Amino acid sequence: MNAQFSIQNNFTWNALNAPKTFSNKLQLSFVSSGEGFPNFGTVMAGGANSNAQNGVPIQDGSVFQLYFPHSESLGGVAPKVRLGLYDNKGWGSWETFLTTANANNTNIDWKAKKLNTSDDITTEGRISLRSSSVSTGDLISIYGDRLNAADMYGFGIEPGVLYAKTPNFHRWYIGKNADLGASSKMELNNTMLYVAEKIGIGTKDTKGYSLAVAGKVVAEEIKVSLQAGWPDFVFKKEYELPTLTEVEAHIKEKGYLSNMPSEAEVNKSGINLGEMDAKLLQKIEELTLYMIDMNKTIKELQISNERLSVDNKIMQTKIKKMELIKK
Repeated sequence: MNAQFSIQNNFTWNALNAPKTFSNKLQLSFVSSGEGFPNFGTVMAGGANSNAQNGVPIQDGSVFQLYFPHSESLGGVAPKVRLGLYDNKGWGSWETFLTTANANNTNIDWKAKKLNTSDDITTEGRISLRSSSVSTGDLISIYGDRLNAADMYGFGIEPGVLYAKTPNFHRWYIGKNADLGASSKMELNNTMLYVAEKIGIGTKDTKGYSLAVAGKVVAEEIKVSLQAGWPDFVFKKEYELPTLTEVEAHIKEKGYLSNMPSEAEVNKSGINLGEMDAKLLQKIEELTLYMIDMNKTIKELQISNERLSVDNKIMQTKIKKMELIKK
């Protein structure tokens, strides 16, 4: 190789010079941003491609430029390198040349295809993985813009979790698909929690129920919506109200009211609040009918008693008259 080693004291290079200009050379020069370089500093350039015509290099490949910054304020703390592209396609882009002297500097950007580590990864900034950018305010952005939707950015792992953020509204999706949440297994936002199937609190065995709680529950209000009808049928004319004699016989035989669960059944299977409320209301309505009937009987007895009292007074008057006649 016919190499040239030249250190020049003035600005003689321009970043637009073709890579092949430096082929078969090795030279240094002080440069500036005004000439198209990253900033003030020193550039080493050279190459060893022997392709030439009449002694003039004809190939951009195998040529490099290595830029060393003048200072931290003028060029930064990391060298940069760019390579001549084969087939006379000019220069590649400037890439940071990381060394042990600058790799731990907080002002240096890393760019790599893969990152393998056997220890922890820590950062004071933000992390973007497979995303074109880190969204404002997010610490981690994964597949941030993969759905090409304005409200689908922030944190996401396809297909498990996607964090979608819009102004004053936040959502977590579990089982997220590209339909923007319509088929998600769970959605948590700042107004509600939606679960497609079952929730277990303190237990993983929901026994087929949508919500299972192993422990105590306290609430200011609980509303139960029944699928079956309410027991107002008790007040219909065709309803056959059991006689009190029949009720007494059932209690003596079974030990509990008819159409009600036994103690053993409750201990084994628990109770359905809505169904039990309906059964209790049925018993209250039946008791109401018994009381109405008893009230009618009492009134009839009162009327009969009043008649007997009047008859008794008339009889007493007649007896006294008869006694006076005898005298």
